[in-house]
Amino acid sequence: MSNDSSKAVFVHVPLILVASSLVVSAAELKTVDDFRAAAAKANAVLTIPDWEKTPEAIEAAMKSAIAKANAALDQIGAQDSGKVTFKALWPHWMTSPTRQVGGE
Repeated sequence: MSNDSSKAVFVHVPLILVASSLVVSAAELKTVDDFRAAAAKANAVLTIPDWEKTPEAIEAAMKSAIAKANAALDQIGAQDSGKVTFKALWPHWMTSPTRQVGGE
């Protein structure tokens, strides 16, 4: 074997072994219903977010999030800089709609 093929074997074989160990059989996969059953036992509700499904919807959601964030920053920027403190701004930032996970 040439030197280059030996190097290729030493690189590719470990990669193939690692990749094959990451393959999960269908029998091991859980469904959403499996997780819902577990959530019900814990008195919790599992819901799947209704994510945007098209590039246009993603772009619209992105633009909306940016507009909300800019509006919140504009409110902060409009305050009298001589009176603004971190203590005064912190509650506003923590309750901002753009701060919440998942948007609205």
